Amino acid sequence: TNVLIAGQRRTPGSLVSMFVVGSGFLTPRLWGRYVRGGSLTGETEMKLHHYLRPELVLLGLKAQGVEETLRNMVHNLASNELVTDEQPVLEALLTREAAQSTGIGGGVAIPHAVYPELDSTVIELALSPSGLDFMSLDEKPVHTVFLLLSPPASSGVHIKLLARIARLMRQPDVLEQLLSAQTADEVIERIRRFDEEHP
Repeated sequence: TNVLIAGQRRTPGSLVSMFVVGSGFLTPRLWGRYVRGGSLTGETEMKLHHYLRPELVLLGLKAQGVEETLRNMVHNLASNELVTDEQPVLEALLTREAAQSTGIGGGVAIPHAVYPELDSTVIELALSPSGLDFMSLDEKPVHTVFLLLSPPASSGVHIKLLARIARLMRQPDVLEQLLSAQTADEVIERIRRFDEEHP
């Protein structure tokens, strides 16, 4: 399905490309190589399931808008002692959203930011079968939110994981498989299978 943005018709795949390249994370040449099936240097070591654990998978999230969605997710990170002060994290994520929505289309959002107080990269996943208003680029509800936070020294890992998440969500039926999972462990297992099938 094509969508019209700023007078230009875009496919869901090009929305992902515009999001990543427009964010300054990847050059168009590298992104083109990646989505054609190539890999970024060291990307084969990027396994999404290594960064997830059950308490970082939120099932059935319900929220009104971008800020409430992110506030709920950041609060969960704080509850699990991954961040100490929620407000600076939330502000960093909202600043990124103000620059351009990380709702990349196809029911997916990948909010992300650099946070100096982290020791290592954190990934949190929220699933919403009913859908969230995330100001997505295709103007459709978001059902899957991958939140990515990294310390400044891990910018390389941040880039590779961002692209890895986008590649995951481009696979046929992945969104439906994640939304149909009954437990957080089942969600992680389905992502693990993707990691093994698409090294």
